[in-house]
Amino acid sequence: MHNVKINQNSLLLRYTLMKKYKYYYKYILKIITFKRMKKINFFNIKNVNKTHS
Repeated sequence: MHNVKINQNSLLLRYTLMKKYKYYYKYILKIITFKRMKKINFFNIKNVNKTHS
């Protein structure tokens, strides 16, 4: 009985951790994609300036 209690607690802990990390993972992904998009836009602007001048 005591072991079952510990197992349930560890499962619950794992579940909460997973939820937390899922949130962080989405947040980090957003930041990465945002930075990448900024970089791409920056390069596009440089290229556009090159072709126009």
